Amino acid sequence: MTALPLSDGSVDAIMTVNTIYFVQDLNRAFAEFARVLSGAGRIVVGIGDPVAMARVPFVQYGFTVRPVSDVLQAMESAGRTVTAHDRVRDGDDAFHLLIARTG
Repeated sequence: MTALPLSDGSVDAIMTVNTIYFVQDLNRAFAEFARVLSGAGRIVVGIGDPVAMARVPFVQYGFTVRPVSDVLQAMESAGRTVTAHDRVRDGDDAFHLLIARTG
């Protein structure tokens, strides 16, 4: 996710679900997304709620669980404007769907 084998501006959309847990440098990943996205490109990110994820025993094996605000900040730092933050379900076990476009 931090070194995509794609040309600048070559894709219209990127969708990643439950994968950013395995990326150490989130800002670099979102900068790379921004590089390969076309001017009208969109990024869609799906993540579990960090409180719920922290309770899952297997996250101790290579997962980096971050606050949703950190993910939103990384999207914004890459020049993306967050246009939606939807929660699927209520409470700590909610799933977060984040959508951003070119700033």
